[in-house]
Amino acid sequence: MLLEWLSEAEQSLRFRGALPDDAEALQSLIDAHKEFMKKVEEKRVDVNAAVGMGEVILAACHPDCITTIKHWITIIRARFEEVSPPPRRLCSGPVVRSDGGRHQRGWPRGVLTWAKQHQQRLESALSELVANAELLEELLAWIQWAETTLIQRDQEPTPQNIDQVKALISEHQVSPVPKTVGTRERGGGGSCPSMEETLTSLGSPY
Repeated sequence: MLLEWLSEAEQSLRFRGALPDDAEALQSLIDAHKEFMKKVEEKRVDVNAAVGMGEVILAACHPDCITTIKHWITIIRARFEEVSPPPRRLCSGPVVRSDGGRHQRGWPRGVLTWAKQHQQRLESALSELVANAELLEELLAWIQWAETTLIQRDQEPTPQNIDQVKALISEHQVSPVPKTVGTRERGGGGSCPSMEETLTSLGSPY
């Protein structure tokens, strides 16, 4: 039954729980949700058929039945693809929408909207995980570059010129880490990423 399926779909979307922090698990959820979205689109045919049947009955029914039939047509439409829930407040009677339709005040948002929002949430979480993984790789690369650079400098003879020594001390104290991407070069000639920006993006209190 269509209304039974709508209720099950609403419950499924409403109680999804916290998203996993693993990219593979998130991708599995995205794949499963895509299958759910296919089912939702398949049910659109049933919704349109039910609404069409209601319109036919509405055109030929007894006047006393018009309100009830309109009520159920509205419910089916609203539960499937209502854009957003109307304000929840005590009121009698339906509300006229801008498109001329009618719905009950306080009716929950539709399955289609919930499903699309959940898909966006999953995709956003996966993108964030991938971005953090890339930042972590950049941070590890910078650490490796810094370690190699320090070892090389330790092997170099200490300058005998006072001004050169002061310049090295100043460089080490004022700029212990690169401030912008590419300010220093690694041994292979490439540019190193900014450690400070990487730590900030990863949420470090650096």
